[in-house]
Amino acid sequence: MLRIFLLSLGLVTALIVGPARAAVIPAPVSIQHGNGFTVLPLPLQLLGVDAALVSEQQLLQQYLNSADIAFGGAAGPGIGLAIDQALTASAYRLEVGGTGVSIVGGDQAGVLHGLQTLRQLLAQADISEQGVQLAQLVITDQPRFGYRGMHLDVSRHFFDVDFIKRYIDLLALHKMNVFHWHLTDDQGWRLESKAFPRLTDVGAWRSGTVVGHTHDAGAMSDGRRYGGYYSWDEVREVVAYAAQRHIMVVPEIDVPGHASAMIAAYPELGCGESQAKVQTHFGVFPEILCPSDATFTFLETLLTEVAELFPGPYIHIGGDEVRKDRWEDCDLCDALMKAHALEDHGELQAWFVNRTETIVNALGKRIIGWDEILDGEVRPSATVMSWRGQEGGIRAARAGHDVIMTPLQHVYFDFYQGSSVDEPMAIHGLTRLPDVYAFQPVPAELSAKERGHILGAQANLWTEYVPTETDAERMVLPRMSALAEVLWTPVEKRNFEAFAQRLPALEAQLRALGYELADSHYKPHIKASENDDGSFTVTLESLAQDMRYRIDGGAEQRYSAPFTVAKSGAVNAWTTQHDGSPLGDARLTLVDHAARGATIHGAMHAAALVDGRLATDRIFRYPEWASFGPEGMDVVIDLLHPAAVSSVSIGWQAGVHRKLFRPTAVSVLLKNSQGEWQLAAELDREAIAALDGHRIELNFPTATVGELRIVAASDQLHWSEEQSKDVPSTLKIDELVIR
Repeated sequence: MLRIFLLSLGLVTALIVGPARAAVIPAPVSIQHGNGFTVLPLPLQLLGVDAALVSEQQLLQQYLNSADIAFGGAAGPGIGLAIDQALTASAYRLEVGGTGVSIVGGDQAGVLHGLQTLRQLLAQADISEQGVQLAQLVITDQPRFGYRGMHLDVSRHFFDVDFIKRYIDLLALHKMNVFHWHLTDDQGWRLESKAFPRLTDVGAWRSGTVVGHTHDAGAMSDGRRYGGYYSWDEVREVVAYAAQRHIMVVPEIDVPGHASAMIAAYPELGCGESQAKVQTHFGVFPEILCPSDATFTFLETLLTEVAELFPGPYIHIGGDEVRKDRWEDCDLCDALMKAHALEDHGELQAWFVNRTETIVNALGKRIIGWDEILDGEVRPSATVMSWRGQEGGIRAARAGHDVIMTPLQHVYFDFYQGSSVDEPMAIHGLTRLPDVYAFQPVPAELSAKERGHILGAQANLWTEYVPTETDAERMVLPRMSALAEVLWTPVEKRNFEAFAQRLPALEAQLRALGYELADSHYKPHIKASENDDGSFTVTLESLAQDMRYRIDGGAEQRYSAPFTVAKSGAVNAWTTQHDGSPLGDARLTLVDHAARGATIHGAMHAAALVDGRLATDRIFRYPEWASFGPEGMDVVIDLLHPAAVSSVSIGWQAGVHRKLFRPTAVSVLLKNSQGEWQLAAELDREAIAALDGHRIELNFPTATVGELRIVAASDQLHWSEEQSKDVPSTLKIDELVIR
């Protein structure tokens, strides 16, 4: 029985010595440690329970396994649950004393939060055949924010009900109380409709899924039919499962954009003669609901079904990334704009949102929309979800809207978790564990009244590149743990170093419960800053203590403090695990050359071309590359000092996880004695196509120059699923190394 009990807690073997201090995440408001211990005999005794806590009693039984707990005991030591309305909602008080464990909540949710804390304490306890030994303590706790959420996109990739429940269990363990269920998008409609069966007959299935990144050169679908949807019974099952754990489910029905699947099922909802399909690639597509009376009649019927299935106060209506192409070529839209004195299509979108809100309000619900709904005049009753940074949330709060903060810089969990090249593929971006923990949901520039509109925050897991349940778990864990502390713990009690010390205990518990966790935060992250003498100071960051590195493939060195690289050097770093095996493959190649730090004319983000850091052996990240459209690259480099040069090396291909477009011609020009540009070296399409590697090198006779002109053509077209036509290829260029 002992082993079963340990497994139910999230442990595989008994601990010999318990921790001196409770490692609880999120950190409670107050922990007072006592001097003694309390032993709870096995099976654990559940003492008299308040009749209002039957559901929490059932959850405790599930958490601990029915064989390990006895109910109805009158004497301790055991576990007692009670409600004290003197406490605030969701608050709890947990005491480990001489008679056992007492959990008192301000309501049922508070008791459940106390049980989640108890689960962590039990998982760290000394456990033997005699019982469970817990350190005596008193925890007083309550959440900082009323809205503490996690999102899951089930359109791009579908997850069955069993996984949705496992996901909700994660939220409950982390004391989160909102599950944002993104049910519809261009790549699939996932909610059964009794009134409109084609939404799932057609809209739930796509003909394939893009292989690799959707913006890769040569990206193609795998041609395998993919899809799925949730029946009404399954939705009700999920909603009830979440409700027992005091988690509100917020459904998202994305309108008027991201509507390809809806319009593929019912083409009459689009503008004109729509050729919409359920999309196989990812991105932002032109399919948009036409703002006709027929569309709103359809939405009224559909949203009535949604309101029946989801008892919570909100329906999320999307409103993000709305391309107006179809509206701009629509007579009905022109007539609507004229009739309602709408100046542009942004105001037409606001009109669409307001009319949709009227439908939702009539159903007794409120709408949530992504921050693009602020582009026109929407009613203050709409709740705004601020994702493109915090600016939208600031605007919304000042305009009287309630706000849920979810800025991509901190809480987009589809972004990479680390920069090590052995990280699994993600969409783009980088959101490391410290970035999540540094998130401050309440902008400092808001007044006290405006801050009252910040309901809380959530993280989003978009699943374009998250195809499996294991992938989904790894993308949210342990970043969810960091966010949980941001949303629960008072800001003055938050400390990342303390969080990092508590994290391994929770990670061990989660792994023993069968969850997959990322190890990105235990791999090195390399940072480099440039010094006045041209050298670089290199810093390695990791939660692991034992970091190692090499420079230019030289001797292995143990990292103890920032070190200097004298102008050039390829740094490779990893951590050493307890068994001696390496973890991670972090790379940063620093190069010194004649153009480093030079002035460049003719390029946006020009610094990426001459910052002395190569991106061609790293995971692709947009800030490390300069982008050029169909005109290609034509830049003039003003060197800091005249220099003798004879070669130019151009980076064009990413290290891993992206396939970029190759230039079709490159040339280097130098000025002659008359000050005219003269060709020094060139490579044509055929020569470039024959080259291997991620860089293109051009050589020419040595010349002393103060400036150079480098041209890279990009005249190739590629098929765009987003545009449904051939479009010019974007050229990405890394460091221009001139020697």
